[in-house]
Amino acid sequence: MSSREALNLPVEVTLGGSKYKVREVPLLRIVAIVEQYILDSKLRKIEQMASILEGDEKLEYVMRQGDKLPEGNELEGLATGLMKSGNMPNVAAVRIIHEAMKADQSELTENEVTEAFNEASQAEASLVIKIVTGSKKGQTPAGPRSGKSRKSTTGRRR
Repeated sequence: MSSREALNLPVEVTLGGSKYKVREVPLLRIVAIVEQYILDSKLRKIEQMASILEGDEKLEYVMRQGDKLPEGNELEGLATGLMKSGNMPNVAAVRIIHEAMKADQSELTENEVTEAFNEASQAEASLVIKIVTGSKKGQTPAGPRSGKSRKSTTGRRR
């Protein structure tokens, strides 16, 4: 490990034609970001369905679906599975990149990062993701070992 890596010094990258400084994001923070993405996606689907229901039917649906939301080890498994798949949705990738940039560009918004990410070439975006996740030779971070009990990184109870 180099001193740059050990100190998590910023690295200058180009994304969508603009230069930014990024730092490696700790693995547990990456897992938390992906977990939050998964929950946000599931909640959006619940909201869409609930919008066409009314009264008690709507309340019962929301309560039933809310009880089915993944948490704890199940949520971690979904997050690490998504990370290992290599098919990280752009929204989650942008959130991770924004996390890597905000220490050195605090004024930068997630929307601005989204625009830069969308303008970037595939190779440019992939390189930035590898840098901020600490991946080597195209490997996606796998997350904490499965099977170990742990607290949910999103703060939800298990």
